[in-house]
Amino acid sequence: MISTKYVAGIDGLRAIAVMTVLLFHVGLSAFGGGYVGVDVFFVISGYLITNLITDEVKRTGTFSYKTFYARRVRRLFPALFATIFLTFVFAVLMFTPQHFQRFGGEVISSIFSVSNFFFWNESGYFNTASEFKPLLHTWSLSVEEQFYLFWPIALVFLLKRKSKKAAMTAIILGGITSLLLNIVVTNGGISTTRWWQALMGEKASDTLSLIYFFTPFRIFEFAIGAALVWIPKPQEKTLKLDVLMGIGLGLIFYSVFTYTENTLFPSYNALAPCIGAALVI
Repeated sequence: MISTKYVAGIDGLRAIAVMTVLLFHVGLSAFGGGYVGVDVFFVISGYLITNLITDEVKRTGTFSYKTFYARRVRRLFPALFATIFLTFVFAVLMFTPQHFQRFGGEVISSIFSVSNFFFWNESGYFNTASEFKPLLHTWSLSVEEQFYLFWPIALVFLLKRKSKKAAMTAIILGGITSLLLNIVVTNGGISTTRWWQALMGEKASDTLSLIYFFTPFRIFEFAIGAALVWIPKPQEKTLKLDVLMGIGLGLIFYSVFTYTENTLFPSYNALAPCIGAALVI
């Protein structure tokens, strides 16, 4: 597999995302919207993975799924298993039998990349019970891995069987559809319909947790990053680029310092940090 060119600036953007998430979880009130760092990561992933796939298809005319998924496993799973092991040790020492039993569900769902479903089924993200869920943060890793599962297959098909234009159209339509799903599901009307209640059961009214944890409602964030691949890259640094980067950082930090746990999210509120991340990239 052809490696994409290393971009130091993206590591800088990652560092900003990590720090905002950490400061949010520390409980600093000024960083009430620090959770948007996760969305910055989704934009980065959408860009890097799409860039990697399109580059290999363009260079070789094919794509190695085996190599792609092997690299994802080597990159993500060592850290995941180390986190699970250390958390397991503390859980043995500190948890009651009841809490330890449900912790087993966290471990299994994290390993199989479905922890976003597991935590959505339990309760909301921002509640006191989350303090007893040491692997709660793995929901975002599960969303990423679900994206890695379907996006390479769809993108390679479009690039090889259709065209670059078809791939770009699919990204735009997928992103718009995902964002509209956020808005429709949280508009207050769908939760009372009979078919929705039959589909979702007792979770029918919990639309806020649904859009937070489920991958389809995050697709527009990955799509924003993916669309950047088809934007012509500048050959040299200019004042215009510096201004765009400044606006991008401003959008990210605006979200970090003004959003709270009560902000409707992701939905349209996620556009600010995601577009900000795209401008920085």
